[in-house]
Amino acid sequence: MSKTTRIQQPVPAGTPLDQLAAWIGRRSRLVRFALAGIIALALTCAVTIALYGFLFTLTPENSLYQAIDRPDILTILFVILAIVGFFFYWVGWRLMIGFDFAETPLVPGRGAAIWLIVGLLIGIVTACLSLVSLSTAMQQ
Repeated sequence: MSKTTRIQQPVPAGTPLDQLAAWIGRRSRLVRFALAGIIALALTCAVTIALYGFLFTLTPENSLYQAIDRPDILTILFVILAIVGFFFYWVGWRLMIGFDFAETPLVPGRGAAIWLIVGLLIGIVTACLSLVSLSTAMQQ
């Protein structure tokens, strides 16, 4: 009896998005929790900066300025932004970790890779724009 040997064909690597999804899937659950949290923080910071950037451009002649002049409105905005942050974390958690009652854990897919890319890009752009705004404000 002779054994036949099979020649192993290399598995196609797939798209870079699939490779990133596989990379996310190989990370521990703790790392994926941290990634979801960091992305949620970056997205919430971007929303906060955009919102408060708009609010700081208001002049006293604007009718919206009178409503925002009250401290309770700003507290309500902080609560709304906290809810937005929890929503972003929930979306990231569902994409990165998943939830299922099965014996085997869910494997992150393309959605997790897209969420990671979008979150990192928005975080980097927000940080760069914040630094530019800070340097402009320091020069004036």
